[in-house]
Amino acid sequence: MNINPSAVASAAAEPTAELPQFDTILLKDLKSERRRGVRYLCQVKTLYNASGQKSDLYDETWNVGRIIDISVSGIALLLKQRMPLGAVISLAPMISSWNGDSVLAARVANVRPGPNRRWCAGCEFLKPLSEGQLKVLLQNSH
Repeated sequence: MNINPSAVASAAAEPTAELPQFDTILLKDLKSERRRGVRYLCQVKTLYNASGQKSDLYDETWNVGRIIDISVSGIALLLKQRMPLGAVISLAPMISSWNGDSVLAARVANVRPGPNRRWCAGCEFLKPLSEGQLKVLLQNSH
C-alpha cells in the first residue's frame, strides 16, 4: 500500500476535509446522564461493615467512615479500607436522631483513592432512602 505523504498533509490542512460522523454527548450532558438523582454534599460519620447481610450493631465488628455525598439512590463514603466492587456494605449513621434499627445496605459500584490514605467508595442503595431519612442525614451534616 503506497501512501502519498503530501496528500495526507494537504487533507489534514484542508478545513473542508470530511470528518467521520459520530453520535456524541456533550461532556456537560454526560455527567447529568450518569446520575439518577440529585446528589447533596453531606458530612456525617457512619459505622460500616462489609458482612453482606443486614447486620446487628452488637453482633458485628464495625468501622468508622464518613458520608461525603448522598442522594435517595446512592452514597459516597470515605473509608479506611478498600472495598471490592460489588461488596454489600451495611451502614449505621452516627446521628442521635437516627433510628438505630434502621441499618442501610449499599452495593459498592466504584472505588478510588481518597485523601489521607483513605478510599472513596461510590455505592448504590439496595433500597432507596426515604425522603425522611435523607432529610435527617442532611440536617445533621457538618
